[in-house]
Amino acid sequence: MDNNYFDLIKSATKTKKEIHNKISFSLDKLGVYNINITQFLILKSMGDRECTSSQIADINGIQGINPTYNLTNMYERGYITAKGCQSDKRKVYYKVSLKGKDLCNKVDALMEQDKKAAA
Repeated sequence: MDNNYFDLIKSATKTKKEIHNKISFSLDKLGVYNINITQFLILKSMGDRECTSSQIADINGIQGINPTYNLTNMYERGYITAKGCQSDKRKVYYKVSLKGKDLCNKVDALMEQDKKAAA
């Protein structure tokens, strides 16, 4: 295979690790220990949309029981809300709660401060 391909993978992996480290540092700095990086990234990916667990899994590339585990965990901790679908009782729509939005805003602010300090 082409070395450029491997260089791209290496660069993407390094960037992902750096982002995870910054998020982890921000959560620690805020004293938030009841949400993990995957769950935080789920919050960020949802934005203001209502999403089903399948949509969330597709957006975030998570499979198996992980979406259900993470969504249940986030719901129990108040980071998301859940609403059943009227036309299909099997579907549940999730949305970021005020607590989840507040956390995202605080982490964003810390990351922005870090960005400015590094400049």
